[in-house]
Amino acid sequence: MNGFRGATGDVNFTVGVDNQGVLTVYCYLHANSGGWNCVDLRPRSGNQEIVDGVDTLQRLSQVPISTWSTTRDDRTVRHIGPQAPDLYAAFGLGEDEQSLNALDMNGIAFAAIQGLYQMLQEAQNTNQALAAQNAGQQAQLDKLSSRLAALEQALGQSR
Repeated sequence: MNGFRGATGDVNFTVGVDNQGVLTVYCYLHANSGGWNCVDLRPRSGNQEIVDGVDTLQRLSQVPISTWSTTRDDRTVRHIGPQAPDLYAAFGLGEDEQSLNALDMNGIAFAAIQGLYQMLQEAQNTNQALAAQNAGQQAQLDKLSSRLAALEQALGQSR
């Protein structure tokens, strides 16, 4: 590429260092990997909360998803996703309502997928229960139909 500036080989970014100078958060891109890896070594004891996937899915379903071009893109270059203020209003995650944090968007997607899976499992369980109930009712109906046919036959012979 003409005018390309970049790095060859691995690229590493130190994002956080503790008081003793030890790396606590860093990101790296291995040569030819095509994807960033970020490592957070800081302990989070007592600062974790389990997320309700179904609630996340319901809130996410209210967030508008659109396609757009950034002010730096040619108008033919399109992106897809939520707008920062909408995502912030729905979840209150990240530093502010003007930026999207990829970690938060990934977490929301994973929680929503888990919520969807939970809902699918519940629907399958309900479907199985209804199928069993239907089979029982069909057996009762078949038995009643046989009894009715026998009664009709008996009544027909007595005339």
